[in-house]
Amino acid sequence: PGEDNSAELNLPEPPNSATQPPGLLGELAEYIYKSSFKPIYEVALASAVGYFAGIVGREFNTYTGMGLNVYAIIVAPTAYGKEGGREGASRVDGALAQKYAGMPSFLGPSRFASGPGVYRHLADNPCFCAWTGEIGFWFKNIASAHRTSYDNTLIQAYLDLYMKSGRGGFVGTQAY
Repeated sequence: PGEDNSAELNLPEPPNSATQPPGLLGELAEYIYKSSFKPIYEVALASAVGYFAGIVGREFNTYTGMGLNVYAIIVAPTAYGKEGGREGASRVDGALAQKYAGMPSFLGPSRFASGPGVYRHLADNPCFCAWTGEIGFWFKNIASAHRTSYDNTLIQAYLDLYMKSGRGGFVGTQAY
């Protein structure tokens, strides 16, 4: 979808062994890696897996019948290059939308304000990949004795939805 900057940046080649997935997933990880401003293969791989699961998550299920719920956390210092994964997936998402008119975006919001917000988004977007920057702050909030009722509804929504992600999984609506 974009330019391959690896030759001019003199990047090391991404691994071709067991850490390099085969097929389209491997190509996606390699594209994200080679097109990143600060290429980190682990960031590219985690981002490719998350984005790919966002596209195919309800069509391919685990042996338990659950969808491809992927929660990947990349721990690195600020300005280390973690954003390259989101940017690469965004470029792929845009290129797919241009090539296939009417194709939905598979990128979700970067943050949900509450559980009802999650359900509202899922009503129109049953599969997506969402990146949340600085997730440690959210973990600190939900672990606090002073967390808000919005945080409580968000936790409940994530727990509820995890078990209903597979093909044919039913998520009821929220009533107010």
